[in-house]
Amino acid sequence: MLPIHIILQRQRARRKRLLLILLLVMLQEEHQLHRLWHHHRPRSHGDLFNLERWTDVDAYRNFRFTKGQLYDLKRLLRIPDLLWSFDGNVVFTGMEGLCIVLYRLSSPIPYHRMAHTFGRSTAGLSKIVSSMIEWLATNWGRLLEWDPERLSPERLTSFVAMIRERSRRQDVVEGDSEGGIAEDNDVFGFLDGTTRSICRPSHYQRTMYSGMTRSHCIRYQVVVTPDGIVVHVSGPEAGTCHDSTIFQDSTLPAWLAAHAWSPDGRRLKVFGDSAYSASDHVARPFARRDNMPLYMQRFNRRMALVRHTVEQAINHSTNHFQQATWYRHMRIFNGRVGHFFRLGVLFSNCRACLNGRNSISVQYDTRPPSLEAYLNPNRFGPGPLGP
Repeated sequence: MLPIHIILQRQRARRKRLLLILLLVMLQEEHQLHRLWHHHRPRSHGDLFNLERWTDVDAYRNFRFTKGQLYDLKRLLRIPDLLWSFDGNVVFTGMEGLCIVLYRLSSPIPYHRMAHTFGRSTAGLSKIVSSMIEWLATNWGRLLEWDPERLSPERLTSFVAMIRERSRRQDVVEGDSEGGIAEDNDVFGFLDGTTRSICRPSHYQRTMYSGMTRSHCIRYQVVVTPDGIVVHVSGPEAGTCHDSTIFQDSTLPAWLAAHAWSPDGRRLKVFGDSAYSASDHVARPFARRDNMPLYMQRFNRRMALVRHTVEQAINHSTNHFQQATWYRHMRIFNGRVGHFFRLGVLFSNCRACLNGRNSISVQYDTRPPSLEAYLNPNRFGPGPLGP
């Protein structure tokens, strides 16, 4: 017979074990109910999203497009009527996904504030944004490489004439008897690199750090033509990459070698700053030196007056789609931040096509292509990026 105090001690220990087991079972059941509740009820913040309840003013302010433009954009982007997230837990319509990703790209609004606008949980919104960004980048990424059908030799030659005419109007120096380089340049577009600051990464900090900007960043390279359309985007690349390195590693040299020709067989060029090396299809300013010939000074002056076109094109994208400018939201290991700038360029081009102009096309007295012509169906879908 055991002493009474040992029997009581064992009974207390048995009761504690039973209470602990009961508590664990209750917690497990509550977790399962929580999962079932959120699985069958993904919308937890109000009514479903309905574009018809929005006015044109509110749609333009929040999505950067009017309601009619959004319907045209969805149709020509060939977005399906119904899509699923990667894990299959979230189902959403194509128009809802387009509006959510435009809302996310237009301004750095946190998900908990978007939840009250779209009637979705924060987790559901995150999955929708990631899925839509991946779908757009996969199916329309080739359009940002080059469009050989729209950028025909005749069209590129017309761009050359526009740049010559505008540089001639802007030039303050009159006639020159020492050559015609300023008149005979065959530049059809402008090339430049741009930097997007990112949040300091937990890994590869030295690789992503740029000594020029004194920050961690990713880099891109763009080519813009006088109709206000960015015809090529390279990147993202590490912050340590130089402009000339991005150019050589991109598909742009191959595209230029294959398609940058006039109908009579002349090489056409893009104009970059002094960071690039002059080549068959790349022009750059003449290096400054004493006793520069007048035609060199004239060429540098004329091209400097029109080269800011590429800066305007970059600003068009970042002004209307500001997500890529907020470095605290640019966490490279926590999302598809490399696509933010590229999709901002894509939608900025679509805005120019739908509006029929932007500040660049007005300066060159031309019009962008129609949205049907820009969203070439032959450039839709995954495929090789080179020519």
